[in-house]
Amino acid sequence: MHRWSKSMKRITSYITQDDMILATITPREHLLFMAALQMDQSLTPPELEAHVDHIMDELNLTKCANTNVGDQSLVRGISGGERRRVSFAAGLLGDPVVLFVD
Repeated sequence: MHRWSKSMKRITSYITQDDMILATITPREHLLFMAALQMDQSLTPPELEAHVDHIMDELNLTKCANTNVGDQSLVRGISGGERRRVSFAAGLLGDPVVLFVD
């Protein structure tokens, strides 16, 4: 099995079929948390917020930005399509060159 180099890991992103997103947070909160983990640590909070807002705008998620994500059984929230786009947005945070989608 071939191991991926650090440079290859930096330019790729993998999006799973069903992302693990907490039902009680909003898409914006989820993306800000993911951005803090994935992006350059030298970015300021306003820069992270601006990047998250840009991606949310590109994926038409601004309408549901402050609505709880919810789940399929107990907590009412965003639609399935919006949830999937939140997963895509999390994968796009680091500006990958290659995007693998399950």
